[in-house]
Amino acid sequence: MEAGITEQTYYRWREECGGLKLEQAKRLKELEKENAKLKQLAAELWLEKQILKDAAEETTKPRAALGRRGTRAPEVGLVGLPGGLLTTARAEGAE
Repeated sequence: MEAGITEQTYYRWREECGGLKLEQAKRLKELEKENAKLKQLAAELWLEKQILKDAAEETTKPRAALGRRGTRAPEVGLVGLPGGLLTTARAEGAE
């Protein structure tokens, strides 16, 4: 191709941005990046909310419900997954 790109790249770009002008295509890419960041932030906030909710439920339980001598559940941390998704995981060796 004259532009120095492969035919596959050209057709993929044409599929994504076929009727867009250059400035519109650039703006589309910016918005896609911003959307990905916002999705990540939303996932993190949701996870923090769930952790706080679980912690609040633990503090309202009677001491006997916590287990032997008031021991607490193992710590929970964030684990990254492919695609930028987050999940919770118990600390290693905790049961």
